[in-house]
Amino acid sequence: MARSLRHDRKRRGRGGSSRAVGAHDIAHGGVEERINEDRQSGIRSGVNGTPTFFINGARYAGLPDDGSLLAALESASEIRSS
Repeated sequence: MARSLRHDRKRRGRGGSSRAVGAHDIAHGGVEERINEDRQSGIRSGVNGTPTFFINGARYAGLPDDGSLLAALESASEIRSS
């Protein structure tokens, strides 16, 4: 997936908008393949719905509210700086 994202960014950097990139991909195929690649990547990462958050590579299973997310980020920051 990272290769595909770099490729998209590279094309956008040459003056193409994300909408133009999308139209090009639809016209020239590859959209279904990209969707399947992204889906499989999510499954391998433990994503089973949206939104799914990861903190330092670990899936966050708490509530998606501001306070809970901030507390988890602060805790991860403290652990990482120890």
